[in-house]
Amino acid sequence: MHQYRHSASPFISKITLDNTLAFSAANLKQLLQQLDRGIAVYGFTPNIHLAVKASYAHWPSLDKLISAMLTGKLALVCAEHVQLADTLAHWHQINPNICIRHFLPSQATDAHQWLSE
Repeated sequence: MHQYRHSASPFISKITLDNTLAFSAANLKQLLQQLDRGIAVYGFTPNIHLAVKASYAHWPSLDKLISAMLTGKLALVCAEHVQLADTLAHWHQINPNICIRHFLPSQATDAHQWLSE
C-alpha cells in the first residue's frame, strides 16, 4: 500500500510508493480527496516528494499523478535506474508546468529543502 503524508506549511505531500503496486486511478482519487482542503485554500496542488525505497517496475502508472499536478515541483527520491532519464523526460513532456528533479535516497533532506523553497 502506498503511504501518504501531507504538510500545510510548506504545502508538500510525501508519497512513499509500495514497489509491488502500480499507482492506480483509485490511488490518485484517494490522494486528491486527502488534499482537497489544501488545494481549495492554496489554489494549486502541493509540491510532491515521491519516494521509492526499492526497485519500481510501474513507472508508467505515475503518469496519472504527473498529469494531475497543476503547478509546482516534484522531487523523485530513488536510486539510479536504467529508465530514469527516459522517465523524467517523459514526465516533462506530460506536464511542462511542473519542475521535476531526481535525488538519491541519501539526498532526501536536500529534496525536502528544494520543495520548501
